[in-house]
Amino acid sequence: MRTLLSKKESAQLIILEVLLEKQKISLDDLAKVSLISKQTLCSYLDELLTKLPFLQIKKKNNEIRLLKNTIISYPVIYSYFYTCSDHFAFLEYLFFHPFTQTNKLIDQLHLNPSKYRCIKKQTICFLEKENIFLSNSPLYFHGDFYHLAHFFTTFLYEKYPSLTSLIPARERKVIKEITDGLSKQIPEELHIELYIWVMIKLSMHYPRCLTDSSNQEMDCSKILVNQKRFEQTFKIPYTVFIHNLFVRCYTDLNQPILPTEKREFKKELLHLRKKMYQIFQAQSDSFLPHTVDLIIHFLDGRTYLLNSFKKRFVLDFFMQNGCFCSSISEQLKQAFLIFRNKIANDDLFFELIYYLIVHDTTLVQLFIQHQQAKRIAVACTFGNPHNLMLAAYLNQWFGSRFSFEAITFDNMVNLERQVETYDFFLTNLAIVDHPKCISCDSFLNNHDLNYLVHLFSHSMFQDWLKEFR
Repeated sequence: MRTLLSKKESAQLIILEVLLEKQKISLDDLAKVSLISKQTLCSYLDELLTKLPFLQIKKKNNEIRLLKNTIISYPVIYSYFYTCSDHFAFLEYLFFHPFTQTNKLIDQLHLNPSKYRCIKKQTICFLEKENIFLSNSPLYFHGDFYHLAHFFTTFLYEKYPSLTSLIPARERKVIKEITDGLSKQIPEELHIELYIWVMIKLSMHYPRCLTDSSNQEMDCSKILVNQKRFEQTFKIPYTVFIHNLFVRCYTDLNQPILPTEKREFKKELLHLRKKMYQIFQAQSDSFLPHTVDLIIHFLDGRTYLLNSFKKRFVLDFFMQNGCFCSSISEQLKQAFLIFRNKIANDDLFFELIYYLIVHDTTLVQLFIQHQQAKRIAVACTFGNPHNLMLAAYLNQWFGSRFSFEAITFDNMVNLERQVETYDFFLTNLAIVDHPKCISCDSFLNNHDLNYLVHLFSHSMFQDWLKEFR
């Protein structure tokens, strides 16, 4: 989907994503990762500051720092690009206004003919890769109905922060009545509500399905809809085609039949879960709950367009809870690597790992319980009371994962041997030259504390995960 952004929009999106992730970065490095010159970077930043009043940054010398506030976030950033992009506006307008004539579309989106032709050509090239097709004037989408429904559900789910800002209250009420009759257990209920609403709107791209005059009877044994209220609300006839959409949703939610390929996904996920329990020397159930079938079943095409929040969730979770010993790190790395290769789709890989973390609370507890506890010696030259105070302060600041112990200089006759008994050695001694030694002053400032957090909470497993960034 990023290919639909202009070069400037793409660079600006990278700039904002990097700032959110790193908080501060040199202008040279930011220009390099954004694939633009330093001069262009400064120009783009000035434009973003003008258009995004919630964006606050501080420039000092060659460094730029994001001033974090309660408004700026990944969803807010992606919503901005969804709103300002002509390509996205083109897609959304056609979704809601099928069979639009070219001249009307140009007027509605305030485009000149040349820019319109460029946007249309780029959009068609992108959509064809998704097996979605766009007709010539009048303009409407065609292709596999359910694939289109999944695509636009993802599109609208990311653009609009809440369904209330997209779906009118009257329509939302009817949709809620439909979903309430589908299943007692619906994973990501808001996503399913949007999916059903999108299918209703998408049906207008298939007018023959809305003028079905066949005598085929509706199967009302599985789902019952107030047809009169539906037609008054959505202004379309309640045909057999529409009814069968809801029947299929009912079947998918209650008795999903996974094709062979997707059954393999579930099999590999079960194997990964079992392997992780074995790594932690714990017993696991030999089955996955029904919701896994639903999630795998509804994975059709892209799992996200701009906002890969599940990928960020997984990476951030393990960057904070991935400090395992070398043995566990290596075993987990191999287990994830095998699973990733079997799935052969990184979007799906993160989707399924996200599912395990969110739904398997026992596994999450195993992750947390097996974080490697590090012993850190505190050995400064200001006397034992100073070391004891500093160790107590650091123990309270860092919590239970790290153990800080005060060391007096009376016990430091054999310095090398003392250093080797700890994971790290915190000291103000300039003469100490050892990989485990960390230089400090009489007390630690915020920069020192942040550095220690990064240093202590680290393992080879996290190094492996960094390549996904």
